[in-house]
Amino acid sequence: MAKSLGIIPTMLSRWVYEYEQHGDKAFIGNGVSVPNTELEIQRLQKRLEELELENEILKKIQEYSKRWEKSNTPSSGNTPRSTP
Repeated sequence: MAKSLGIIPTMLSRWVYEYEQHGDKAFIGNGVSVPNTELEIQRLQKRLEELELENEILKKIQEYSKRWEKSNTPSSGNTPRSTP
């Protein structure tokens, strides 16, 4: 069947699958398929994990920075002295 239509069999199978899943809403516009929501969810979950990791790193940097500033205040006695 696909050969008679001039397309590869996997393409026809994909179209049939998308039509079975989404009916008339499977193809909008010029044959653009409906976005795969599962892939979008996976992409967003991965992005969420990346952002959570970045957030943890930034929190640790901020904590380190605060400790460094605290240890180098005049009251700590650890401030560098300028020489005349």
